[in-house]
Amino acid sequence: MKDGAYDENEWALTGSVDDMIAKVDGLRGNVTKDRLDEGTVWHLHEDQQLSEGLANELGANRCFKIINNKYLTKNGL
Repeated sequence: MKDGAYDENEWALTGSVDDMIAKVDGLRGNVTKDRLDEGTVWHLHEDQQLSEGLANELGANRCFKIINNKYLTKNGL
């Protein structure tokens, strides 16, 4: 995210769950400037299709959150 603008391609649901975790790991400054973000929540639209790999990993879940591992480590969670 740059200058508060949402980049749809950057946050598209692509790859595997591990790829999505890598996108969120170290995420910083989207909520509070210069601070680690807790994570990202995805809400899928009714007509939104997932890649076969993500569909197999997520099953019927239409909403999920990926926690920033660095946030968890820093905050002792």
